[in-house]
Amino acid sequence: MIDLCTGPHIPSTKMVKAFKVMKNSSAYWLGSAENDDLQRIYGISYPSKKELDEYIAFKEAAEKNDHRVLGRA
Repeated sequence: MIDLCTGPHIPSTKMVKAFKVMKNSSAYWLGSAENDDLQRIYGISYPSKKELDEYIAFKEAAEKNDHRVLGRA
C-alpha cells in the first residue's frame, strides 16, 4: 500500500472516536483499464461524536445556503 495523502496524520488511531466516510470513488492506475483498480476514500474523523455531529450539521447548513444552488432557484 502506498499512502498518497499529504496529511495531517495522527500518531495513533486511539485518538479517533468518531469518523465518517464522506465520499468514495474508483479509478484505474494511470488511467488505463488494463491496470489495477484504485479506491479513493475521503473521510473525516473527530475526537468525539459530538464534534462530528456539529461538523455534519455545519456542512448540511452550508449546502442549503450554497450561492450556486440559490442562484438557480
